Amino acid sequence: MIMVTSMVSLLMFCLIIGLESPQFLIMCLLIQTIVVVILMGLASKLWYAYVLFLVFFGGMLILFVYVSSLASSMKLDYNSGSNFFILIFSSMIVMLSLISKPVFILIVEDMNFSESNMVSILLSDLSWLLYLYVVSYLLVALYNVCWMVKVFEGPLRVFV
Repeated sequence: MIMVTSMVSLLMFCLIIGLESPQFLIMCLLIQTIVVVILMGLASKLWYAYVLFLVFFGGMLILFVYVSSLASSMKLDYNSGSNFFILIFSSMIVMLSLISKPVFILIVEDMNFSESNMVSILLSDLSWLLYLYVVSYLLVALYNVCWMVKVFEGPLRVFV
């Protein structure tokens, strides 16, 4: 099961490269989220994966409504020129993963997914710099979003 979900995840990543429509991108992100939730449900507690899915799905629905309101007259056009590249690239990934055992599966099989172990891995001596980087990146992103969105100017598109 882990092999199938990791293959679907890789194929969705290859598909995202060739998409130009924001609606298709959001649909691919939702499918990718479902695949990640399935992997997390298999590897650890199911309630944690369920809560993560609900939070991410709510955010993606808000993003979908916002993008759809901005580009309501945009026609959904799938770029057929990059289909050949995506097909070749995804078939190479599937062939390579079927020939050898993927590294991801080796890592998942060897890890212990208890809650105390996950907290100690998150705050260990080796990962605190990455943790600090992610927190600072999220703070900078929050500042940029707050700077771009002005309360008195309203949305980007006026609804009539």
